[in-house]
Amino acid sequence: PEYGDYARRAAEAIDSTAQKLRSKNPDELIDDTRNFVRKSPGVALAGAAIVGFALARLVKSGLDAAGIQIPFPQRTLGFLPGARVRIGGRTDGDDDSGRS
Repeated sequence: PEYGDYARRAAEAIDSTAQKLRSKNPDELIDDTRNFVRKSPGVALAGAAIVGFALARLVKSGLDAAGIQIPFPQRTLGFLPGARVRIGGRTDGDDDSGRS
């Protein structure tokens, strides 16, 4: 019985929030969001992180379902043999005399 009450209260809260969102124009929603972020930046940041994670998972599952693969980015930096790389005023491969 308690779980049913919790579920009903949660559904009512979601319905109430949805009604409020429907009744506002976009400018009011933007102002409300700005005010919320000013009052509770930590909660807003955590919420943004959760939404971002959920969105990334949703996009990934959609891509997986469509058979689209995105290659994992390379984490190592490599250069072709014989390539000359300039780092801090010195070109890799220079000897100590400054001649190439």
